[in-house]
Amino acid sequence: MTCIPPTDPEVPTAAADLAACHWVVRLPDGGLRCAVHDVSTAPWNPARGCALPVAGLCQVCAREAVPIDHRFSWSFVCPRCGGIDRAIGRQFGAVSATPIRGQRISVIDTLFGRLHPDRAPAIEVIEAEARYRATREVPPPLSPYAELSARFTNEVGRLAGAIGDVAAPPTCADPSVSLVRWQAARPPSVAASAEAYRRLVVGRHPWLVLLEPRVTDRAWLESLIADA
Repeated sequence: MTCIPPTDPEVPTAAADLAACHWVVRLPDGGLRCAVHDVSTAPWNPARGCALPVAGLCQVCAREAVPIDHRFSWSFVCPRCGGIDRAIGRQFGAVSATPIRGQRISVIDTLFGRLHPDRAPAIEVIEAEARYRATREVPPPLSPYAELSARFTNEVGRLAGAIGDVAAPPTCADPSVSLVRWQAARPPSVAASAEAYRRLVVGRHPWLVLLEPRVTDRAWLESLIADA
């Protein structure tokens, strides 16, 4: 476990710094930042001078780095976890089963949104641009996004226990673990995504367990990734 010193975004970046760019997982929130350019930006904007693309940990498995393309097209989940969710949704004629895919799909278009329209955020058009249509979701009570965020924090804490020296130095305000070490302790895999998705639906979406009991079977979930 290390402490990441603050970086001034206005200071020009040396070539040596660019070569040293690598991701670290911030604890306890699971944020993915550059070890050299550790500055707070909007989630779709890279830190000035950083050689890494903007990314975040998958909100389901918390193991894979998921690239964030631009402001109106980013996903919360890695291809494996998202593939499971889309495969289940397709069985019922929906684009995905649960609201975990970020801003690329409206919640109302998921199986969850169809069955629970009162919990699907309303969509407001806030501006129109040539390349894409900017919208804002108005979250309802008990927002599914809030549930996903809370569950992600718990998953990060659970995985942090797999790292050898999880205790931060006494003076460390922002402990972090390199993504390489994070993934070495808990590597991304088909089995890991299937198990993480199983825990997600059992803990947060019991309605899906009633609708499709096979979601509690990790082997069946793994087969959905293979068929994607």
